[in-house]
Amino acid sequence: MVDTAAGFTSPLSAVLFFYVHGAATRVPVEETAFAARRPQWDVDVIGQWTDGAESARHTDWLRASWARAEEHLQGSAYVNHIATDDAPEKVRASFGPNLDRLRRIKGQYDPANLFRLNPNISPVAPQPRRPAD
Repeated sequence: MVDTAAGFTSPLSAVLFFYVHGAATRVPVEETAFAARRPQWDVDVIGQWTDGAESARHTDWLRASWARAEEHLQGSAYVNHIATDDAPEKVRASFGPNLDRLRRIKGQYDPANLFRLNPNISPVAPQPRRPAD
């Protein structure tokens, strides 16, 4: 991370560390969509710039920075830090045991997957309810 920060291509970029602990870790995993409910450090590498003509250079730096870091990470991320081009496996791992429930909810409220321009949770059709005996 020190090398990443030393190679910033923009003074607006950042490497941030967040310690997830306290109240966030006391809520059971299945109670919310957020599955990272254990004490842990989270890292975020952010590329920011103002000149659109420089996008390729900054994006290359950002992708290279993550590529170096990925081998040291657990394969999941805080869901607000998932990029739209992250692998589906990372998205699944980040939602953890909540993914199946979230897919069913999405199937109920967004079956056409209109809200898909994000780390997508693909919807599954709700199962019909069986009549009570």
